[in-house]
Amino acid sequence: MRTELGKELQKWRYDQGVSLSEMARDMGISPAYLCDIELGRRKIGFAIRKKLQIHTGLDLRKLSLISDNEARIVLSVLDYATKKKVIDIALDQMEKGA
Repeated sequence: MRTELGKELQKWRYDQGVSLSEMARDMGISPAYLCDIELGRRKIGFAIRKKLQIHTGLDLRKLSLISDNEARIVLSVLDYATKKKVIDIALDQMEKGA
């Protein structure tokens, strides 16, 4: 059964003029796997949802079908991890320069 996720992905591909094979290659997955996602034959985990979000720029909530609250938590954790990484890099550079 076709899912909203599958419809959104296929629409994005068509709008961008990107073939299924090209998108799959860029994401590091097989064309058959991406086709199954678009057709709703495959459930996807967080790692693939994140790849899809990064590749397409689509909203994580649309891609994951999780609640707004769960999406906020995930995005908060990702934001924290990104900020922490930036701070760790800055501190490391300061230590090397000192």
